[in-house]
Amino acid sequence: MSLAFLNKKSWHTATIRNAERVWKAEQKQKAEQKKMEQLRKEREEERQIEELRRLQAASGLNIKTHGERVDWMYEGVHAQGPTSEEYLLGKKYEGNLGGEEDDILKMEKKGGIGSVFLNKKANEEMEERARLREDPLVAIMHREQAARAAVLNNPVQMEKIESRAKELRKLKKFRKKQSKKEKKKKEKGS
Repeated sequence: MSLAFLNKKSWHTATIRNAERVWKAEQKQKAEQKKMEQLRKEREEERQIEELRRLQAASGLNIKTHGERVDWMYEGVHAQGPTSEEYLLGKKYEGNLGGEEDDILKMEKKGGIGSVFLNKKANEEMEERARLREDPLVAIMHREQAARAAVLNNPVQMEKIESRAKELRKLKKFRKKQSKKEKKKKEKGS
């Protein structure tokens, strides 16, 4: 029996697709190793620089360094001052109030275009309206209300609904009478 059909199986190691997967995995691993080697070299350079700084400090030389690579991580967010994200989230802007006024203060005083957004209450009202307008559940409720109003305002559909409701009530009464008759028959029969 020939085993030539094995080359056509998806799990066979000699297929082009599997060879390509192996090659890609090897390339990925090589790139990862290069990256790790580069990080090791950078770390070693940082250690050497730090050692030189310690030696300089020990010998009494006080040379200012212009920028540590990792010190910003330990200073915290507030040590650097407010970020633009904080302003976007609603923090009040406290700019340079030296000799010249800020554009924002000018806008607040003059009431120019866009000054409506500076008023926090008006801004919150607009945001609330936008939330209500854009909320998917509110949109669904509005569609349902519109559909109900359309049915209620259409006399033909209302007549069909009322006639169907009457039929259902009659059917319910009829079934109730039938069940009472059957009970009476069972009571008489026993």
